[in-house]
Amino acid sequence: MGAHVSWFEIPANDPKKLSEFYKGAFGWTVEQYPGMDYFVIDTHSEGAGIKGAFTTRDMLKSPANTLYVKLLDEAMAAVKANGGRMLSERMDIPEVGAFAYAADTEGNVFGLLQPVNPS
Repeated sequence: MGAHVSWFEIPANDPKKLSEFYKGAFGWTVEQYPGMDYFVIDTHSEGAGIKGAFTTRDMLKSPANTLYVKLLDEAMAAVKANGGRMLSERMDIPEVGAFAYAADTEGNVFGLLQPVNPS
């Protein structure tokens, strides 16, 4: 089973304000996801980097990376079988894919995403 880092999330007390900082400092494009305090980031990395989002601290307490996986249910089972734990149930995100938060054996939070359109 392979997986690669495909997304990052940075929590903030004020995600909109934090968006302005990264726009000004690094030229990132940031757009609010409809109906949520979730701000999608385009780092304009020309294929060398990944995209991400700013979110509220009630969703995440520390930054998290998301791994693309082929089959979310198998990845969730593998996390548990290897001493990690699942922090959320499977969530189906329309037009994005199936997603869940997990933690490794050191308590580091990460996401697992089975994308609708794998790349």
